[in-house]
Amino acid sequence: MNEQAKWAPLIAAMDSKATQTMANLTEAQVFNHNQSRGECIEAVTKEAIRAWLPKRYGLGSGVVIGADGTKSKALDIIIYDDLFSIVMEAAGGKVLCPAEAVFGTIEVKTQLNTADLDDSIEKGRSLTQISRPQTDGFQFTPLFGLRIDNQTIGGDLRPRNHYLAGIVAVRAMNPTKVLNGLSERRRNGEEHLPAFVTCLEDQWLIVKTTHNPETGHRTTGDTEWGFNEFTLLETGPRTITVVNLLIQEKLMQIRLPEFQAGNVLTEAFRTTTVIGHA
Repeated sequence: MNEQAKWAPLIAAMDSKATQTMANLTEAQVFNHNQSRGECIEAVTKEAIRAWLPKRYGLGSGVVIGADGTKSKALDIIIYDDLFSIVMEAAGGKVLCPAEAVFGTIEVKTQLNTADLDDSIEKGRSLTQISRPQTDGFQFTPLFGLRIDNQTIGGDLRPRNHYLAGIVAVRAMNPTKVLNGLSERRRNGEEHLPAFVTCLEDQWLIVKTTHNPETGHRTTGDTEWGFNEFTLLETGPRTITVVNLLIQEKLMQIRLPEFQAGNVLTEAFRTTTVIGHA
């Protein structure tokens, strides 16, 4: 059995789910009020991503905070660790996440124009610039990793503490304009650019890639390990399927650090007073 045939049933199932998502997005756009329509589209997008994510990943809207007190802007979809980490849920369902608990963010736009693209990039950057403890391939979970002092051991020591940032639009301006805008930012030395931008109705995807000019091959680049160009792809009716698989690939590259609960506890104790001991 060839590789294409082996994965065909799984891809077909994902395509079927993607078709259902597009129908839900069409239904969501009947709202006349911009805020209601936006919230509904955001909820449908979140549901579309949720369908393929393992249960260890949580999804919510809110703010991410770093250990030094820095905060992200309000983010449409935060992908956070729902297994080991502490995440606070406020009234209205919004979440407040420590940076150690966060894999990344996805901004959702009904109609992506130049202003919305700039806004989405800045929101993603407000997260990806938050610092947190370094991790690598030997950090198996936020609570367990392998450390051998003064010894050399083979393995992947590349940093794994980066974040995923992406943009999902229902409709958008001309994709070439988006591509050129992102490429210009890269040439100007801007960092913390989105890993991908996609338009669901027009069925295209712009993704960070590493291009080998000698072979002509392109592979999806990585937010942390570098890329040398943005590539525009016509993804057709398989757009949602491809985007979800891309998200999962990127999430598996990230290893979260341990939440600094002890440090937070020490800070919380600063306002307490000892009134007795025995």
